[in-house]
Amino acid sequence: MASLVRSVLANQSRSLRGLGVRPSLALPRTALRTPRFAGFATASEDGEAEIPQPNDGPVPFGGEKEGHTDWSKSYYGLSQQAFPKEAADILLAPVDPLDIECKPDGLIYLPEIKYRRILNRAFGPGAWGLAPRSETNVSAKIVSREYALVCQGRLVAIARGEQEYFDVNGVPTATEACKSNALMRCCKDLGIASELWDPRFIREFKAKYCVEIFAEHLPTKKKKKLWRRKDAPKLAYPYQDALHPVRIYCLTPLVVSKHVLNAQVSIRAPCCKKWFDCAECHAESETHPLVRTTEMAFICKKCKKAFRKDMANYEESDEFCPHCDNHYVIEAKTPQAIVGVEGDDARVDARMLKDDRVKQTKKRTIFSRDDFEDRLG
Repeated sequence: MASLVRSVLANQSRSLRGLGVRPSLALPRTALRTPRFAGFATASEDGEAEIPQPNDGPVPFGGEKEGHTDWSKSYYGLSQQAFPKEAADILLAPVDPLDIECKPDGLIYLPEIKYRRILNRAFGPGAWGLAPRSETNVSAKIVSREYALVCQGRLVAIARGEQEYFDVNGVPTATEACKSNALMRCCKDLGIASELWDPRFIREFKAKYCVEIFAEHLPTKKKKKLWRRKDAPKLAYPYQDALHPVRIYCLTPLVVSKHVLNAQVSIRAPCCKKWFDCAECHAESETHPLVRTTEMAFICKKCKKAFRKDMANYEESDEFCPHCDNHYVIEAKTPQAIVGVEGDDARVDARMLKDDRVKQTKKRTIFSRDDFEDRLG
């Protein structure tokens, strides 16, 4: 084919000379080569067939190429070496209890933005990212997708995130929440907030920072137990705290206070589970110190029924018994020191007592004129 092109160009050159036109410079050798077509073998000048080579070589196993990594397939850098100590100290630092949230079902978690802040402090913004490893799977109620956490150009963890949705219009939001869920799961391999998966830590945290209360669903009027942090505000709509969350039965006799004479309720001590009218009564009868708490249990002395109150969110309406509306937050009357006369037991000698039912004898006095005739002198 190359010889055919040369013969055509030679004939054109002769015709141009006959017309008095000087032919242009000869075409470069590369222009005479037959163009190559992908997938076909072409003949070279010496007649040998040339097999075309692709511009880019095949991707090796794992997806790595020079200057490029396909994170949808690659496992590059997995368990290659540990991160520097400065980054490891940030990743493995104990989680702050104030950052932990509690869901109504009792599940404790760290908000997704906290994970991102920890990664930014450890590696710096832009030195980590989430790479999708699969297509987004949208089912009837759940959106899921697999992601890879890449830090400083190395694969760290792979996890599949998922998120429920209730309307087709909520699929984009569920897709973003699915990504956040995958990030939280990937961070477990880095040790970030690993305490949240420790059963012992969960029990101790909920006992110290959370409280389980009875809540009423306002539309249906049904009650159920829900969890919340002790320092969190009251439940929002459609739930509200029930008036008497837990029924308490008094198994020990109530101690009548001699320090507060008009006590309207008895309070259960959280340490010994006994009932007292005031803290001074507890100090006199028990040897251990009184444990302080914000969740207090009361028994009304008017209706003899028990109820609970959260003193961290105490309002003016909480000063009344939820069963009988007895106002139990009143000014205390304490014993006052007075001057009195001591005598014998009135059951033995009652001469010191005045009985209004008995007619009293008329008192005799030297100043009375009624009995002058009976006097001597």
